[in-house]
Amino acid sequence: MPPHPDSGHNPRDPISTIPGQSTAVSTLLGACALVATAYLLGATWLSVTTLGVPVGLWLIVVAVGIFRLDARRAARRLAGVSASTDPNASIWALSGTLCRTFEAITRWTRPIRDRFDLLTGSGERAAGRLSAWHDRIGWPERPLRIGLAVDADISDVLRAAPGSSSVQWVQVVGGVSPLGACKSLALDAVLHHEPSEGLRLTTLERSGRDAAWHDWATPRPLTYASVFPFLVDPTHVTLGIRSVASGPEAELVRAVVESAVALSRMTHRIGLADRLIGRRPTDRSRAQAGEIARVDRAMLRLARVFEATAERVNSLLARVGARVLSADLCAGAGRSWASQDLWDLIAKVAGDEPEIALREAASRFVMLDDQGGMTALARADMALRRHPGVEQIDHTALLEWEIEHGASSDQAIGRLASGICLACATRDSHAIACVRDDLIDDMRHSAWLVDREQDQALVLDVFRHIERLRRAHELGIASAA
Repeated sequence: MPPHPDSGHNPRDPISTIPGQSTAVSTLLGACALVATAYLLGATWLSVTTLGVPVGLWLIVVAVGIFRLDARRAARRLAGVSASTDPNASIWALSGTLCRTFEAITRWTRPIRDRFDLLTGSGERAAGRLSAWHDRIGWPERPLRIGLAVDADISDVLRAAPGSSSVQWVQVVGGVSPLGACKSLALDAVLHHEPSEGLRLTTLERSGRDAAWHDWATPRPLTYASVFPFLVDPTHVTLGIRSVASGPEAELVRAVVESAVALSRMTHRIGLADRLIGRRPTDRSRAQAGEIARVDRAMLRLARVFEATAERVNSLLARVGARVLSADLCAGAGRSWASQDLWDLIAKVAGDEPEIALREAASRFVMLDDQGGMTALARADMALRRHPGVEQIDHTALLEWEIEHGASSDQAIGRLASGICLACATRDSHAIACVRDDLIDDMRHSAWLVDREQDQALVLDVFRHIERLRRAHELGIASAA
């Protein structure tokens, strides 16, 4: 296989031929424009005088000085190793360097601004406004960039596997931390070997822009919010395998990797500097262009590949796919590609996990499969009673919040039905009846449940079902005694 253009440094890279004088002039002009724009957008602390000179002028001098220390290395660090034919490399390098310098100085001066109350947070607000403006303009967007710190046979198999997005695979030398490689080569993630755990994907996570899920291979603490999350982007994805075989396993690994990488470009994970070097939000609406967002395309591809391969790959890898798909299918307003067959497969792969069983029940209620939902609740109830952390939190407060502030949607009813099972997991039949009476009373005063008698009847049926399960369990314990 011929070497990929991103597999190493290219001596004809335009970044390596930037003349020093023109770079200095461009840096000066860019720094002036950036500081002026930030001031106009509300960062008025830039006009505060320090040693007789406005802070904004100090920032311009510092930016030029930092860039002149090693312009070529700074450009490569922020633009990544780009192909010689890439027309956007110089744009990404210059704009990324200026913005990263501005962000760094903003962080460094934050203690001083906080101490003297110099419009605390104005720089962050200005960057936020610039980011929102940048999302509305046409700007070059680079493909997903994934580093490969693995053996050549694994790299070749992943490159050859079909995917949903354009991907630039970058070979990463050993001895560099995954996060360091992401920052130095402008990567979205790095696939590497983790001692004793096998292959792991580490995504780029910047300070203050944390991922919603630490590792898809590890279930989160059992709460109502973790069972039905709004965000599923991970910091890591431990795949549970040490090598990748061609065929179904390679397809599923690539689908999982692409999904995690696409999610790492969600709006809450990237800043202005990321946008300027081509890491644009993958969740922004593209309705006008007639395209679905890249993250939705990646998750749909993962669902289809999971359906085709889950029963033919390593069980740990299949569980990773089942966890993220079950969470994503229930996120927000749900996903249009959720189906009975997909949930049947997810339940077969990892239906013994209480979170997945609860999500399955909620989704089946949404699809009007009440019998299937009750069956999933029974399985979830059994798994919850064995879960060691289920007694640590009282989930009824979150149910009351859902009833009072929930949106008028089928997804909300599904979440509420499964949340009842979660809240009653540690209660006996008498306590469940008390919870039922309190919540039914709250439902009568809920604005979004008014005139929805069928949904209220479903909630009541769920309580009765849980009570019957609890009585049967209590009788079983009494008989055994």
